[in-house]
Amino acid sequence: EKLFKVTNRIQSEVGRMTELMNDVLILGRVNSNSIKPDYQLSDVVVIIKEITSKHNDIELDGRKIKNVIKGNPYPLILDGHLLEHTISNLISNAFKYSKGRPAPILTINFERKRVLISIKDFGIGIPPNELKNLFQSFYRASNVNDFPGTGLGVAIAKEYAELNGGEISVSSKLNEGSEFTLVLKNN
Repeated sequence: EKLFKVTNRIQSEVGRMTELMNDVLILGRVNSNSIKPDYQLSDVVVIIKEITSKHNDIELDGRKIKNVIKGNPYPLILDGHLLEHTISNLISNAFKYSKGRPAPILTINFERKRVLISIKDFGIGIPPNELKNLFQSFYRASNVNDFPGTGLGVAIAKEYAELNGGEISVSSKLNEGSEFTLVLKNN
């Protein structure tokens, strides 16, 4: 029994260190401008549905993210891999910080000149005075100490969004949840 607990703890820590190393490497590539986006005409709905399907398959608590599509879908010129990484990170956080609460909702809103992709969770929220620091590397809100993480995921998501010509914003209420919105321009 004790050996089992120790082994699990070691596996967990190795996983955490691997995640941290991968995130640091990604951030280093972004900061050195060595990521060259592969822009292609992309179906945002297909990309998002693939991402949410993957997340729904791995969530162990039975919650499934709900996709809502508003407006008439149209393709965008972007790097699908960068979009996938951005959205996947935001979905992971939405699930992580809302355990035991309703499933997150992902909304894609196709407007004439832009597409808004929002991920809303019903979790712990972010203290208002900390929102301005949220996109800084290694920053973690003061109320997430009980959750695993590196403080790099949202910073990387922001950088990847910008490489795709987009921007990310966040709104949040403590103990009610957070909503991250990615805005992509219709080129």
